[in-house]
Amino acid sequence: MENKKTCPYCGAEILADAKKCKHCGKWIEKQCPQCKEWVNGEAKKCRFCGYWFDPWQRRLQEKAEAERTQGVSQAEIEDAIEDRKEQKEAGCILNIECALSVALIGFFYGWSWWGYVLGIVVGYMLLGIQLFRVIYCIAVSIVWGMVGVALAPWILDESDLKMTSRLLTDNYSDYWWVGGIVLLISLIFHWPAMKAKFNF
Repeated sequence: MENKKTCPYCGAEILADAKKCKHCGKWIEKQCPQCKEWVNGEAKKCRFCGYWFDPWQRRLQEKAEAERTQGVSQAEIEDAIEDRKEQKEAGCILNIECALSVALIGFFYGWSWWGYVLGIVVGYMLLGIQLFRVIYCIAVSIVWGMVGVALAPWILDESDLKMTSRLLTDNYSDYWWVGGIVLLISLIFHWPAMKAKFNF
């Protein structure tokens, strides 16, 4: 009797040495193009030769190898890889924040659907320029600081009388420090995006 195993994708029974499921067509194992060994179908890296299946990771590895030959330490290469991952995550969040900003501006000014599309496209293009990205991050942080000042009475649970007085007089001078803290937190949060020297 032939040994069988279960396909991890569709649950059907297949031969134990099958590389591909005959029922759903998914590859259970894939062949490394570098060393020709068979590895798990979902593997990101070959366990035999260290080949990265992901093109982005492969480019990073090739760059790391090239820099290593120029006398760059392994620690510096690993730091660069970590910085790249951190900046990529920051770029993703910044793009979402940009889309929300465009949506809010469009809502207040009554844009049509094409205005939103154009605003998001232009915003994403400008975020690819480091100088504009830095200016944008500082401006957004200032806005967050202003929001912190405006919400401070509710956050610090003032009495209804004091809050009504502040709303009528627009006097929030007692809470400038809250805005300063929020501004600083926002700048720290946006720092990876500001220091990135390449397009997201």
